[in-house]
Parts: sequence; structure tokens; C-alpha cells
Amino acid sequence: MKELELEEARGGYEKVDVMVKVDSYNTLIMAVENNLMTEEEVLDDRNRIRNYPLRKTKKSLFSMQMGYDIDETEAFFKKLEKEIHQKMHR
Repeated sequence: MKELELEEARGGYEKVDVMVKVDSYNTLIMAVENNLMTEEEVLDDRNRIRNYPLRKTKKSLFSMQMGYDIDETEAFFKKLEKEIHQKMHR
């Protein structure tokens, strides 16, 4: 299970949305590790998670809303997907 260590940024992804997606990826990783799903089910679930909506925080001169940095978050999701792929093909 990956820990979430992302930089905050104005105009980044909403933290709640990112956390939901990370939790879903981690749940899928645990299912793969424990052989609880077929490969087809894993791929379907992974595709469903990929399509989770990620809202952006409002970025304005007067807004102090902070979210997670978009580029860093996307790179983190790619690491999680790589981990899923590696665990599936052991």
C-alpha cells in the first residue's frame, strides 16, 4: 500500500477526490495481492478507477483553497497502476 505524499498547490486536484481514488487503487492492490479477483475483474476495476472524476480547486487571487499538485498526483497514479500491473504478472 502506497502512502500519499503529494505537494499541495492552488488550483490542484481536490484532496477528497484524490483520496477516494488512492483508496480505491490501494484496495485493488490488496485484492490482487490476495488473489481475490480474476484478471478481467482487476482490469475492469482499474479502468473504472481511472475514470473517477478529479475536480480542481478554485484558483483565484482571493481563494486560498489548496489541492494536490496535478502533475505530481498523475505521476503517483501511474506508480500505483505500475504496481498493479507488476503484481498481476508475477
